[in-house]
Amino acid sequence: MSGGCQATVGTAPGSGVKIARAEQGCSRETAAEVLMSEACRAVSTQKYSESAGSLPSNSTASASSPTDSTSTVSPRSCLGFAALEEVKEVEAHFEAVSGEVQQWSPTSFEFQRTLEKAARNQGHVSLMKCVNDGSFVAVKVMPISWTSTGHQQHRLHHPEDTENPWVDLGIVRHLSKKGVNFLCHPQGIFRDNAWLYCASDVATEGDFFTFVTPGPEPGLEREEALRPFMVQLFSAMRYLHDRYIAHCDISMENILVSKKLTDGHLQVKIIDFSMAVVGEKMTCGHRGKPSYQAPEMTLTQFYDPFLVDCFGMGVVLFSAAARAYPWLCTVQGRCKCFDYVREHGHRKFWRIRKVKKTQPTKNIDQCFSEELKLLVEGLLALQPSERFSIDEAFGLAWLRDGDGTVAAACTPFGSSSAFS
Repeated sequence: MSGGCQATVGTAPGSGVKIARAEQGCSRETAAEVLMSEACRAVSTQKYSESAGSLPSNSTASASSPTDSTSTVSPRSCLGFAALEEVKEVEAHFEAVSGEVQQWSPTSFEFQRTLEKAARNQGHVSLMKCVNDGSFVAVKVMPISWTSTGHQQHRLHHPEDTENPWVDLGIVRHLSKKGVNFLCHPQGIFRDNAWLYCASDVATEGDFFTFVTPGPEPGLEREEALRPFMVQLFSAMRYLHDRYIAHCDISMENILVSKKLTDGHLQVKIIDFSMAVVGEKMTCGHRGKPSYQAPEMTLTQFYDPFLVDCFGMGVVLFSAAARAYPWLCTVQGRCKCFDYVREHGHRKFWRIRKVKKTQPTKNIDQCFSEELKLLVEGLLALQPSERFSIDEAFGLAWLRDGDGTVAAACTPFGSSSAFS
């Protein structure tokens, strides 16, 4: 965590809403912030303004579609030498991973059951057993007609697609070599004439949505039980951002939980980097799921992928604590809940949004602590310039004072594992 960062409460410009901000004077400058010089920021701001103008929290402007192009705006000339080397190191894995693909041997694996459908890339994830040693792996199966045989081939055949499986495989390869603990480490990539098979460690407790659905009702007990998982998750996202990697598809379904065999502690895992943006401060094109998409994604041609991650993290935090999504979509006119927030702000919405409908009824405002409200409100700021970065989030007491250690025997969450 950044040394000496503390949180203060101030008023967001033009909104009248009090939000928490990390105090100035923190010695640590985030990688996401150093990606662009002031000149690059000015160019990007001009393009943002020309495309959609500002996005105040009470805006009623109608949404417009972004450009059909999915190419990224490249401020590479603004990167320092060390940052460029870091980005090049990550991107080198996009191509290198395609050279490690082996021939699929169906007799080497025994199908156990389907873990998840992957409709977006026309595939699925299966639990399989390795015949040679009896270990279990998760195998993501995708058609080669979509994946192609490598990173550049996929870009050539699918130029308008913001999702690239080789970006996912390359980032996973890079992070695995770094030995990070928030990854389902790869166990091999295989292919036959029609399909690509990507094997990885199995997360024993399944996805985060399923894992946290049981447990205490929304309130302080649930909040405290969630805190160690959130400390782990925000720490993982800060690691990625410090290495110029924006996930751009963070969701409860793309977060898994696994139990360590060594000590029985639980660890969150982040999966599916196929929409990730590396080394770019501004990008464009649709990414992520409707509930998690930052509103600027549909209001402007270009957006900051790191702040998109922060908004998605706010949705994850809210949803896990409230046991309900804040909204179903962040496009104006498509979800009454989101439209209400745009018009009246988060706090007023929380006072009318009930999460416990049986007597005695409770709303979000009654269930969340003030520390959690400040954090969620900052992450879900509708105006990107007023949104918390991951480092700013760590400046608030709710995360700063949390411990990321949790034993499986001590959590009220989780009722089934991937092997049940």
